[in-house]
Parts: sequence; structure tokens; C-alpha cells
Amino acid sequence: MKFLISGGSGFIGRSLTGILRKKHHHVKHISRADFNNSQSQIESLTEWADVVVNLAGAPISKKWTKTYKEELYESRVSLTQKIVEAIQKNTTKPKIFISVSAVGFYDNSEVFDEEHVLPARNFLGDLCSDWETVAMRASKDTRVVVFRLGVVLGRRGGIVKRLRPLFNLGLGASMGSGNQPISWIHISDVLNAIQYAVKKEDMKGIYNLCTPNHLTNKEFSKAFAKELKKPLFFKIPSFVIKWMLGEGANVVLEGQRVLPTRLLEAGFNFRFIKIDESFQEIFRKLKKVQIETKPKDVKIKESGN
Repeated sequence: MKFLISGGSGFIGRSLTGILRKKHHHVKHISRADFNNSQSQIESLTEWADVVVNLAGAPISKKWTKTYKEELYESRVSLTQKIVEAIQKNTTKPKIFISVSAVGFYDNSEVFDEEHVLPARNFLGDLCSDWETVAMRASKDTRVVVFRLGVVLGRRGGIVKRLRPLFNLGLGASMGSGNQPISWIHISDVLNAIQYAVKKEDMKGIYNLCTPNHLTNKEFSKAFAKELKKPLFFKIPSFVIKWMLGEGANVVLEGQRVLPTRLLEAGFNFRFIKIDESFQEIFRKLKKVQIETKPKDVKIKESGN
């Protein structure tokens, strides 16, 4: 099959590209340059594709200034709109359009599944709602699946890559109260869910893409430290996180408790549902990579006179 991926240089995009090419699928990326060029370039790419996967979006874990909030919106909602418009104009349509959103659609007042339709009353809730609304406009032309992603765990990027150096130094910490929930998912299950949606033709609409087992920030940090055999002494106060991230601190300090009800009803089986097993797999692979890439000893043969 022919896959077109926006956001192909990101953590999920790189991982998805690798696994698809191993399975001998054809993969192309929509680059930033493509979005900056004429709309006809995007139309040409989407017309080529059997599957369009929209992963584009500026990193959420930066300080949310007014300018950066505009970039977050532009890189998600506006770019998604360009892809949808291209699909609408094309004579040949993709078989499926998969677009991501985030569990940040929900607030943290209770446990939610997809039946809850009201977004959180904050910037992230509005961003996710607008993002999804634009993506669903393509449903008149093709099958649309929108995945609300939880925190993605994997060795090549995301939160694991950011936190591991600190935890390795014994400087790991829980955030704020530590009681805020985290809805998470292993990168393998993200990739499997995307491929599952392509094959299962009755899947359409909104799906939460996170494990059924949410946990607190404190539980997450303890499991992270335990797997690295490091202590967990510290706690970063809320005011420090707010100073570092501005309004974006809400992503870290509030969190969501989310259930993947529709995905389970669709018959999807998660490979990783326990945080300990997830970290064991991730760090085992990291150790393996380090061993394999360690320079070999160079032996110098001395010659006599």
C-alpha cells in the first residue's frame, strides 16, 4: 500500500515509516516545504496515497507564549485543513485518513471515554476540538479515524528520551503534587493501532489511544526510577513548572484519566498495558542498542625489529 505521512520526521512518524517500509509498503512524507508551497503539491501527494496519516504538530512541551500558542494551532489545525482540502479536491481519494489529536481534549474531573463530547474549557481542549473538527470534514470523501493520543512511551523519543538523562543522574522527580493522572501508551501499540485501523474497515470516528490503565505522575516516576535502579528523592514544585512552561504547565500538572472504550470494542488488543512491562521492554532495547553500538577494542599488533 501507499502511505503518505505528515509529521514523518517526528518520534511517531519515524517509527511508523520504519515499520511500514519493513513490510514493503511505499511511504512518502509531507514536508514543511510542501505545506509552504502551492496547495497543488499536497493535492498531488494525497492523490497518490492509499492511506494518509496526519501526525504533524509543533512540540507541546515548550513554554506557551502567545506566539507559540499560535504556532501550536497553525501546525495542527491549519495544516490539517490543507490536507483535508486536498482530499476534497482530488478525483482519486485515499481509502482512509488517520489524524491524531490528544487526550488533552478532556479535563481531569473524572474518568472519560469517547462518549464524552465536551472538550476541556482551556486552550488545549479548544485546540484538540478544532483539530478534530477539521479532520472529520474529510469524512464526506473517505473513511476518517481520529486517535486521541495519550503520553507515548518509547526509546527513540518523547518523554522517555527527555527524562532518562535526569533519572540516570539520580535527579528524577515527580511533578507538582504527583497525584495528577497520566494516560499513556507504548509506541508499539500506537503503530499497531494505526495499522489495525487501516485493515479494519468498519472503524471510523474518534478513538482514545491510550492503555486502560492510567496512573499518577508519582506512580509513573517511581516505575521509571525503579527500572533504571535509581532513587527518586525529588519533587518539582508546581510554581517552578509554571515558570518554565507558562500555561503549558497544565499539560503536566493536570492530566487526564481516559479509557480506550471504542478501541477495545473494535477488537484491538494492547501489547503493553502495565507500566513496569513497558519500561522493561524500552530499557532492555536501549541497553541492547548501547551494547551493539559500543566501539570494538582496537588491537595493535606490535612488530619486532
